Amino acid sequence: MHRHYGLSNGLFVSPKNGQTFVVGGMNDDSQRWTRVLSQRAGYLLWLRLAQQFAPEQARHVAGLDTMEARDSELPTITHHVTVDYLDNGQYELTGWVGDTTWSARMTSAEAGRLLHVMDELLYTGGGAG
Repeated sequence: MHRHYGLSNGLFVSPKNGQTFVVGGMNDDSQRWTRVLSQRAGYLLWLRLAQQFAPEQARHVAGLDTMEARDSELPTITHHVTVDYLDNGQYELTGWVGDTTWSARMTSAEAGRLLHVMDELLYTGGGAG
């Protein structure tokens, strides 16, 4: 099963209970969506965005791809994410929750803003980093 949220804006990410993150936004039908990310998936989101927008910054981080996916059997927690560049200049965020997936597209500006939010959250005292 796959859930597609379409082109999204107003993307946000915030810590939840010290062990997970919540990511979400508004889809192209103005419906709010949210997903819970494991700590590993939250860091992977930051890494994938950094690889796209700040490759030098991303090179300094090692080991995130090999972090154990302990939450992969939980039915509601996203345990893995990717961020892919699309031919139309947008980015697609895809998450795995057990055997199902979800995805949301975002503009380049929105993806860059999300990276900034993740930097603030993880590396300036706002979160688990």
